Amino acid sequence: MDDDDNTPGCSTPKKTRMMRGGDLDREEKPKHRTQKFRSEWKTDSALRDWIEQDADDLKARCKFCKVSMVAELTVIKNRGKGKKHTSILSNASKQKSMMCFTSKTPTVQNKINKSVQQAEIKLAGYFAEHNIPFLASDHLTDLLKDIFPDSDIAKSISMKRTKTTAIIKNVIGATQKNELASILKGVHFSLLTDESTDIGTVKTSCVVVRYYDKDSKRIESTFWELHNVFSSNNPSSANAEHLYNGLLKTLHDFNIPLTNIIGFGSDGCNVMMGDHNSVASRLRDSCPGIFIMKCVRHSAHLCVSEACKYLPRSCEDLARNIYNFLKSSSKRQSELVQFQKFMDIEPHKVLHPSQTRWLSLGAVVSRLLEQWEALKLYFADAYLAQRLIATEQIYHNLNDPFMKLFYYFLDWILPMFNKHKEKAEIVNDPSRLKDFYEKCRQFLQSATVEIKKRYNMNDPVLSKLKMLKPINAITLSFRDETPSLMPLMTAVPRIVPEDNTQLMQSIDSQWRRLPLTLVGLKENIDIKYPDSFWSAVKNIGDYGELADFALSVLSLPHANADCERVFSTVNCMKTKLRNRLNTDTINGALHTKQHIKGGRESGKTCVHFQPNDEMFRFDDNEEED
Repeated sequence: MDDDDNTPGCSTPKKTRMMRGGDLDREEKPKHRTQKFRSEWKTDSALRDWIEQDADDLKARCKFCKVSMVAELTVIKNRGKGKKHTSILSNASKQKSMMCFTSKTPTVQNKINKSVQQAEIKLAGYFAEHNIPFLASDHLTDLLKDIFPDSDIAKSISMKRTKTTAIIKNVIGATQKNELASILKGVHFSLLTDESTDIGTVKTSCVVVRYYDKDSKRIESTFWELHNVFSSNNPSSANAEHLYNGLLKTLHDFNIPLTNIIGFGSDGCNVMMGDHNSVASRLRDSCPGIFIMKCVRHSAHLCVSEACKYLPRSCEDLARNIYNFLKSSSKRQSELVQFQKFMDIEPHKVLHPSQTRWLSLGAVVSRLLEQWEALKLYFADAYLAQRLIATEQIYHNLNDPFMKLFYYFLDWILPMFNKHKEKAEIVNDPSRLKDFYEKCRQFLQSATVEIKKRYNMNDPVLSKLKMLKPINAITLSFRDETPSLMPLMTAVPRIVPEDNTQLMQSIDSQWRRLPLTLVGLKENIDIKYPDSFWSAVKNIGDYGELADFALSVLSLPHANADCERVFSTVNCMKTKLRNRLNTDTINGALHTKQHIKGGRESGKTCVHFQPNDEMFRFDDNEEED
């Protein structure tokens, strides 16, 4: 017997001890061999319905549970016997295929008719528009059958949460995105983007497109896509290259030409707007002549935030302390209402000062000045009765005339309208009055420096946009000052190519004779909104090229407010109770909302929503795959 078959101090061979079930040393135990996924498992009658190969060759994946597992037959079979897996597989086999309502012509007797398909699609639209959890659809269909026992449509509706989600994502949402993509293929448009983190700590990037819509005859800012910033495979992917590729990938997927992109707008962070190695620098290389614009609202916020550093910190602290003292106590708010009624002041609530937006402080300041006397009496009573440190600081600040003077200054400078100043108590303290003037002067100086730093006053495009102002476009006297549109056309080469001199000459000629043509019109054109004005000019004769140019210029970006509105909608949709919503489902719900609403002034709701033919026959090939 060889020495290798023996363990020190033991004469029994290793093979014999293994057969007897004896203990082996760690070094003696046979190593486990890693197995790869085997294609013959897909033909096994017990596995073929649910097994598939994972991206990793060493793992298998369940189609229905969306769970990966080690590619070992024992592990796979144990998964197949699990209660959760068995339940999901059973429900999937009972569920009707999406083909039952996407196919135009029913092929089997038990398929639902078109009116039932329409009812299911409209119900899904109702869920999306009102942010109703999809779980509610599990009971809704059964409830409808119980309420309307004599309705054939109600009896035939079969729509649980899985089907509701599928209709929102793959039917209404996909149809809306396809329709929008077909529009973008034929118009000039700008891209707006911003990032935000939702309640589920998922950081997403929102893409909004700004273009002229022929149906509404207005410039529309429309949601295009929401995609994850961080990749699960690469947590360090939140860089300029990844954001740039994600921005263009969604356009390439729908074959939208990059030549139609005329502008890009975002906040002013370096990864977006830096001179080198940013999203903007990459767009300048791939789209020469593109108009790049930092969000004017973000820039204004930064200017005010920097300037407010020269004001006393107690100004901001007072607003926050008052709100924090009242926000969680119903008793305190009720007591404040009594003082408001006594002072004959509207019982408005104290507003919450935002942590990240100094410009929002304007509304807070106005509300505090409106409620100042009531708050002064309330905190005087609270301080004398309770003697709390929190109320003591608020009490002294409310009774400080210079604190109120700073609030008057903010109320004037933030929303830019003036109010009276209480000088009677101030002149009694010349030193504090001098300090007040000095701080206000420093505020204005700092704001001026920041504005000059963050805004390009000599921008070749923005400085010439007054040419397209309706009142200037219809005035002959303005032609004496600006006789030609050539300077503006040369500043936007992606709208009018520099080598297309014939088009430039045609636009310029139409610009010169436009006032004379408008004088002879029987009907007056509304000049209140520039996009409506140029849309009307487009229809009055030989002015299509001029109107198209003007509407394209008006489609250039200026602010990211539309992206922020999308994030507000996402926050209403993805709540604590719905924090597991993934980005694809949110995309479908946002597109569904957008499709139901129509244009910004349509006033449509889910009641008016009518599914179109495209939704009934949507992407049969995808379902077959």
